[in-house]
Amino acid sequence: MNIKRYKKVGVVVAMESEAAPFINPLGLSKLEDKPFPLYKAKDLYFIVCGCGTLPAALAAGYLAVNCGCDCLINFGVCGYTGDENIHGRLFAVNKVYKRDVDCRTLGYARYAYPKDVDHLEPAADEKLPALTLFTSDEFIGPASDVPKGVGVDMEGYAVAYAARHFCVDCYLYKSIADTTDENVDRSNFDSKLGGAIYGMEDYIKALLSEYLA
Repeated sequence: MNIKRYKKVGVVVAMESEAAPFINPLGLSKLEDKPFPLYKAKDLYFIVCGCGTLPAALAAGYLAVNCGCDCLINFGVCGYTGDENIHGRLFAVNKVYKRDVDCRTLGYARYAYPKDVDHLEPAADEKLPALTLFTSDEFIGPASDVPKGVGVDMEGYAVAYAARHFCVDCYLYKSIADTTDENVDRSNFDSKLGGAIYGMEDYIKALLSEYLA
């Protein structure tokens, strides 16, 4: 990824805990609290939007339209539906699906909105291993029908969808927190959140620092 080629870069992060390791080290200053907490350093814009597809889509659109960003980045933690122990490992998403879309009764493919594709493909960052991601507004547990061996989150597809709509590039980075088969309650996620944030900190900080340099 050649991040220096972009005029303005916008970052969408869901949780304050995911954002905290980056705000001070990157020299980000708060510009406003509404409609979202928005931070800025040079031509880097950074929004903490809250969890879910609707806040993420709105934040991504705000960065593209109001801030003029020609590149959108969403990074954060995610769950994983596989059996491998990859807690804290960072991935670049190469395919993202909206898991809770099902218009098959109307004659469309699973995960596809009417007259649309069934997944989106964010821009590639070949420095990291690739991950397929399924986005929905559901906390995924062992009873879910999500395919095995994929990441699950609440923001990725929304950011990618907004980026496509506004004709800007998009990169998604996800660090593995919980294994969904162990999610009988939120304790599994809570206990692994810190390690997943730590797993993405060095790479993301270096990437954004390169843009600011």
